[in-house]
Amino acid sequence: MNIQGLTTRVVGVSAWPLVLILVASAVLFSTTTAAQSNRIRLPDFGDSSGGVLTRSDEARLGEAFLREILASKDLLKDPEVQAYVNDIGFKLVEASEAGRTPFRFVVFDDPLINAFAGPTGVIGVNSGLLLAARNESEFAAVVAHEIAHVTQRHLARAFELDDRNSIATMAGVLAALVLASQSSEAGQAALATVIGSRAQSQLDFTRANEVEADAIGIEILAAAGFDPRAMATFFEQLQTSHRYLGLPPEFLSTHPVTTSRIGESRGRAERYSYKQYQDSPEFAFAKAKLRVLTEGASKSLEAFARELKQGAGSHPGAVRYGKGLALMGLKRWKEADPVLAKLVHQYPKAHSVLDAYSTVLFHLGAVGRAEKLLRDRLEVYLFDRVLTLALGRLLVDDSRADEAVALLNAYVQREPHDASAYELLAKAYDRRGETAASYAALAENRYYTGRLLLAIQHLEQAQRAGDGDYYLGSQIDARLETMRNEHTSRVARRN
Repeated sequence: MNIQGLTTRVVGVSAWPLVLILVASAVLFSTTTAAQSNRIRLPDFGDSSGGVLTRSDEARLGEAFLREILASKDLLKDPEVQAYVNDIGFKLVEASEAGRTPFRFVVFDDPLINAFAGPTGVIGVNSGLLLAARNESEFAAVVAHEIAHVTQRHLARAFELDDRNSIATMAGVLAALVLASQSSEAGQAALATVIGSRAQSQLDFTRANEVEADAIGIEILAAAGFDPRAMATFFEQLQTSHRYLGLPPEFLSTHPVTTSRIGESRGRAERYSYKQYQDSPEFAFAKAKLRVLTEGASKSLEAFARELKQGAGSHPGAVRYGKGLALMGLKRWKEADPVLAKLVHQYPKAHSVLDAYSTVLFHLGAVGRAEKLLRDRLEVYLFDRVLTLALGRLLVDDSRADEAVALLNAYVQREPHDASAYELLAKAYDRRGETAASYAALAENRYYTGRLLLAIQHLEQAQRAGDGDYYLGSQIDARLETMRNEHTSRVARRN
């Protein structure tokens, strides 16, 4: 998919905020081509006579929104970075007045600097945002801003503002997002057509949303132990880079920032006492991992070696970690060993470092030592995602599929939406020669990455395999029926 995908221009609540998208929904939906509409899967919102978006309506919209996003945009398939974003996100949620909102944080493999908030606590973060943040508080500031949009229920309030909107117009929301993902110009033109004479009142409400999200976001930042001044400094940095680069960062396209807004953010932050804020090692480690993933092993190795020679800045451990990862990418296991071994002892709580080191030990033939390190840490951090998947990979690669199946099945009982775990579980079942179970696990991976039709196909393959017991067969049949019903409902709604 083109990197300027579904979320990068329109999905951000702040960019073309959802209040504007909702107003434009009907026109966007009617102008979507047949090919486009065939890809839009909308929830059933029932009676369209109401003008208020209830929490149950919002929840259903959120589920459909998440399915469309996962099907349209590439996930970052890295458990360490995802785990870090989850930790930061839920730390901020705990400091907010989120109530029972079921937040979910999703990281996308997209170099553009952006983030977005969707219905029912869906927060999307581009990998480019994490790379662009100069410190942890700047990254947390953007996430806090998006959390504030959710806690203040700006989507529901948008419906209440305009009595022309009804629950029925929610069906157009996803159509608007899909259309805008293919042509931001078409989305903007439709907005201009629909808003018409009411543009000023709508834009005033939108600006109020942004100001409120800034204000609440700063409170969340401070309560969570981050620098409340970081929101203004990050906005300002992006504006400054825009002057020199010509084209604005994607964040500025989807989150319009003015000088007065920066000033207001800075003024609010000044109410808090000044102190030094230190980044967590995990922030620096996550950035180092992303650098290797985006730049490639050879290029990043040269960069990390140069930084170490020059002094490694404020995060020498992360630079060494990046060097170790780059060496791993080049399969230079013996050289990576001493680099990562030192970091494991220096940062005993950095699970990403232990994950990397255990992989090195495995390739050097020290399987028992790698396993012991992972199991010892898992005794303290039971069911930790990074550690569990690391141990699962080790067991699969060591041809110990029985142990891998037991470990991963216990894990997905607790984390039933973890697509990466199902993919690894499918490999473990395949190593045991259990074709039906392997396809069934692979179907769950496809389902939770937004590929419903492919999930159905894998379940049908599982049925045909016929090598499972009665219990597994019943599970496959029931799951297949559920997915087929979901697909039928989506097709019916499109028609």
